[in-house]
Amino acid sequence: MELDDYHPMPFSSSIYRKGAEIYRQGGVALDVETGKGIYLLVEGEHQRYNVRLMSDDTYNCTCRLGSLKAGKGVLCSHIVAAILFVSAGGRRTGQSD
Repeated sequence: MELDDYHPMPFSSSIYRKGAEIYRQGGVALDVETGKGIYLLVEGEHQRYNVRLMSDDTYNCTCRLGSLKAGKGVLCSHIVAAILFVSAGGRRTGQSD
């Protein structure tokens, strides 16, 4: 699973930077993994959000942007952070086995 798999529409570089920073700071944690998808907890500026990355290549987040734009190909920084985390095998940057 790579970031390119999840963004059919371009997203702003500020959203990517914010998501990458959340990921680098360890703000993503695996909640549950099932055959249908991966559920993660992602730290936001004011609260923790639930992000779902589904096996059918759909995704959503409980933040305002994620809720308003769900299913419309729009990524929020929390989804970006979750995808980076999963792409790295569930580890932060620089973390090894």
